[in-house]
Amino acid sequence: MANSNRRGWLQPLVEWILMCLTWCSLYRNIFRLMRRIGKWSDEELIPFWFAETYVVSWLVLLVIGFSFTPVNSCLWLVFSVLAGYRLFDLGIGLASIPVSDFPRRRDAQGSYILVRNSIRWMILTVINLVEVVTYFSFAYLTWGTHFIPHIDSRIAAVHQSLTTFITLGWSRPSTNTAHIITIIQICYFILVLIIIVPFALSVFRTKEQTQEIFGRDVGEDGRR
Repeated sequence: MANSNRRGWLQPLVEWILMCLTWCSLYRNIFRLMRRIGKWSDEELIPFWFAETYVVSWLVLLVIGFSFTPVNSCLWLVFSVLAGYRLFDLGIGLASIPVSDFPRRRDAQGSYILVRNSIRWMILTVINLVEVVTYFSFAYLTWGTHFIPHIDSRIAAVHQSLTTFITLGWSRPSTNTAHIITIIQICYFILVLIIIVPFALSVFRTKEQTQEIFGRDVGEDGRR
């Protein structure tokens, strides 16, 4: 009862919604299947190679589709649907970090995000950012005439996606569809900002030094 009063009803509700949505996540369903058939034990964490292969494979597949598929063809539609699904899949993973994972792990200093390898986590996060820009490029090129000026080339679509993700965009939305696409991408930016920036600040620390002596080998640098 005390735990219920402390958490209220909103957080458990959002956690339940995210848990239900995970059943639509290919990543999590593959992991559940591997555990069910006994390939991975219940105590075993998700193998590094699986997570890395999953993320990189999605990016490579859809970059190839975006680069070489004729725009608005049937195959382009297939790749666009896959890009939309991957954004959904990625969004579930990102949203679960602050809502479910972060509050459940606490120590003397408070709640924290559990990461098995900080540098690897940052590399995968950078890849995720590239994914978001790439996948929204499908939408911007598909509905390019809904923007002013029109988005009529692949490089213009990537440019629009990148500038929308980090600033306010280049082409101005002129229809409701264009506004919806832009709003969804900005929501992704906010979600990533909430998760990535605090973690990056905790991983990359700086120290001011007046003298430094570099070792002969890479990674060996003494500072005094």
